[in-house]
Amino acid sequence: MVQVSPLMETIAYRLENRGGQLGTVAAIYDPFVAVISEGGTNNPLKGIYLLDTQPVIRGASYQYLLVRFHPVGGPGPAGEIHEVMPINVVEVP
Repeated sequence: MVQVSPLMETIAYRLENRGGQLGTVAAIYDPFVAVISEGGTNNPLKGIYLLDTQPVIRGASYQYLLVRFHPVGGPGPAGEIHEVMPINVVEVP
């Protein structure tokens, strides 16, 4: 069975002036994207995660595939699959 998550062409964000040392930052408001500090809030290294909002079954494992499409105006037919990359397998306890 293949479960398909929504196609993401852009990430909802807004440039905001936070003042002080931060200055202007990109604040992400997309419900399908999370930016998480790796190793604590004082660590500048951040991870960007795409959130899967589909239901899961306990005891199952899921193989994720990241699919990239040809952009409009780029090489290849716009909107057609350009590359399929297998990524992490997730096991639901």
